[in-house]
Amino acid sequence: MARFSCNVFFLLLLVCSVTLMVVPESYAQELCRENVPGDGTCDATVCHNKCLTVNPKAAGNCLDALTRRFCLCTWAC
Repeated sequence: MARFSCNVFFLLLLVCSVTLMVVPESYAQELCRENVPGDGTCDATVCHNKCLTVNPKAAGNCLDALTRRFCLCTWAC
């Protein structure tokens, strides 16, 4: 009985280790980014709509630089 339990333990350990090696690769997709040119101001709705013209699955965020704001589009490559 102890031999069976040892085999089951190592089988479970093997399955868990393989799962932990494979799962992170599926979630580690690279993100593509593109700055949308503008006038130095950024409105969230306008930014989002401009990003949708770049890529239909893109999300737009307004980011602050030193003296101006700009729109950054991101999507999964």
